Amino acid sequence: KSLGGQPIDPAPGPNGTLVVTVGADPVYVEWNAPRYLDVPFDSWAYPFVDYLAEREIIGGYADGTFRPGNPATRGQFAKMAALGAGWTLLDPASPTFADVARGSTFYSYIETAYGRGVIQGYACGGPNEPCDSQNRPYFRPGANITRGQISKIIVLAEGWALLNPATPTFADIAPGSTFYQYVETAAARGIINGYACGGDGEPCDGQNRPYFRPGNNATRAQLSKMLALALQQP
Repeated sequence: KSLGGQPIDPAPGPNGTLVVTVGADPVYVEWNAPRYLDVPFDSWAYPFVDYLAEREIIGGYADGTFRPGNPATRGQFAKMAALGAGWTLLDPASPTFADVARGSTFYSYIETAYGRGVIQGYACGGPNEPCDSQNRPYFRPGANITRGQISKIIVLAEGWALLNPATPTFADIAPGSTFYQYVETAAARGIINGYACGGDGEPCDGQNRPYFRPGNNATRAQLSKMLALALQQP
């Protein structure tokens, strides 16, 4: 990148400006740019990310990016769900989960979401998750959150009546499976979509039903879309 033969290094500046360093001198110019450098106006994710950012439900990184393709964690989404629902944050003296200490980044959000019944943990005693004197479960706040888990949290946070149709919408979500009712309810509300059948390992059945891939990690852009659409429901 250059201007008048001089190298330039554009970066976001204060108050909606762009800092263009020409040689060694910074120049501030007006900049009609998206909120995040990597979520441009023509991105499918832009309206959802911008909707949540405007309401301070999500945030970006210090370098001006959102990193829409990055996976999201369970702790991050607990925060988004609590903020999106507008719940009063809890700060109990005694932690519910063995791996979420009081005062840690997501503590109040996780405790609030747990208090509202929208999240659960994992029983102690597994690898690297020893039981303490209270046998408290683990939440795994740094673990990536899956599409199925997000569907469940959103549906519970919104308080929607669960649907249990006899015929599944998706080829890979069978009736009675862990996330079936949550995924079906979210699909009926129009906040989730699937992937067309016919891909590798996803053959088409007689109804050409799509696949939801409930165990796949969700990206920051995907969960932004799901949450934004849920919050915009009448």
